[in-house]
This record gives sequence, structure tokens and C-alpha cells, in this order.
Amino acid sequence: MTPVAEGFLRFCLVGLVGFAIDGGLLYLLLVNQFDPYFARALSFPIAVTVTWYLNRHWAFGIRPSIPGKGRDYRRYILIQVVGAMGNYLVYALILLFIRHTAFNVLAALALGALLGLAINYSGSRWWAFRDSLPSGQAG
Repeated sequence: MTPVAEGFLRFCLVGLVGFAIDGGLLYLLLVNQFDPYFARALSFPIAVTVTWYLNRHWAFGIRPSIPGKGRDYRRYILIQVVGAMGNYLVYALILLFIRHTAFNVLAALALGALLGLAINYSGSRWWAFRDSLPSGQAG
């Protein structure tokens, strides 16, 4: 497997971890009577911070000693926000047409996540982590 393909696979696995964190926190907030829009605003930044760390060090293989953590984090956050805007748009549109049960809200979250994947991987690889990538992955 090429370094790029392996990085994409790892990125997807990290995305599953992020989804579990985001969805798990969202679910806990929903069952405690939080508004689904506000609940997502709380669950999202926590999931993004965890996935930044995992993607930087595991998916893209950037050693902790490589400088640029702050730059990479700021770029990653920006990319995640752009991806989240697409994700949230899908999520919010679906919520307009469905009953707000925990299952339905989580299904809307999953559908939005599919759009976010393309935006987030492309932006992470070719912009957020670009300057820190090992030579075999720089692109």
C-alpha cells in the first residue's frame, strides 16, 4: 500500500473515532434534553481536537518533534470548519424534515459526515499538514 493510500485509510479510521466522539457526546446531550443544534456545537470542537492529534501523528505520520503544531492545528481547524459547514448544512436540512428522535438526529449526523470526509481529507493532506508531512507523502 502506498503511503498516501495508507494515510487515507488511517484518516478514515480516525474519522470513525471522531464520529464516535461527536456522536457519543451528541447522544448524551440529547438524552439530557439539550437542543440538537446546541448539542452539536458542543460535541464538534471536542471531536476535532482529538482527530487533529490522531491525524497529525498517526494518519499522516508526523513525528511529535516536527515543528509547526500550532500552524497545523489552525489550518486543520479551518479545514474542519469548512467541512463542518457542509456537514452541518446536510444535518440541519435533514432535521427540518424529520422527527427529532435520538436515532434520527444521529442518522442526519452520519449523512452530513460523508460530505465532510472529502473536504476534510483533501484540505488536511494538501494544506493543513502539507508543510509537516514526511517526504514520501508530500504532494
